[in-house]
Amino acid sequence: AMGNTIVINDGFAMSLIGGFSRDGASENNSVTINNGTLYNDSVSPGSVYGGYSGEGPVSRNIVEIKGGQIDVSVYGGRSAGNVSNNTVSVSNGTVSGAIYGGYSSSADVVGNRIDITGGSVGTVYSALGYVGQVDSNVLNISGGEGSWAYAAYIRDNSANANVVQITGGSFRNVTGVRMRGSGKVTNTVFAVSGDHPELNQAIGVQADAGTVENTTMLLSNLTAPSASIFVA
Repeated sequence: AMGNTIVINDGFAMSLIGGFSRDGASENNSVTINNGTLYNDSVSPGSVYGGYSGEGPVSRNIVEIKGGQIDVSVYGGRSAGNVSNNTVSVSNGTVSGAIYGGYSSSADVVGNRIDITGGSVGTVYSALGYVGQVDSNVLNISGGEGSWAYAAYIRDNSANANVVQITGGSFRNVTGVRMRGSGKVTNTVFAVSGDHPELNQAIGVQADAGTVENTTMLLSNLTAPSASIFVA
């Protein structure tokens, strides 16, 4: 599935998939939501995917949310295979479902990005992966408001060179990398600047166990932080 485009200007839907493949690649697809409502029903949850594959590579897909009420999960790209270089951007509207730049249950998650410039969001993951490498993913927040946000989320695998960039907005908790197992986290960068963004808590790396090396936090003009780097 390659080069497909969906644009929603209004109305109601449960699910949107820019590009779908059972086992092959899903690349260069896009979904744009200008307005409307995405909802779950009592039987099955809805979702939005820029690109989806059961096992194949998913890369360079884009989801843009410019308005509307999004009550479902949003994925730039999702697969059991490699997921790379997908982007989700939110500039307006409300997203109550979780947002994933890239998600893989069994392979690498590399180079995915989330940009929050406005609107209201819940929980945000630029990259989530439980098996392979989770590297070079970016969380960029320059406006809007939200709850929990992560550049990378892993278990017993490894994460390298993931980046948080914050220049505006208001969030409850932003974490560079969350490691729920005993993997390895290296070279995380967490940078805050701009016009006094608001964070209740800024965390470079939070780990249950494992190894954490070379974490950098650069904080300026940050309003009311509890800034910390820790293994817990």
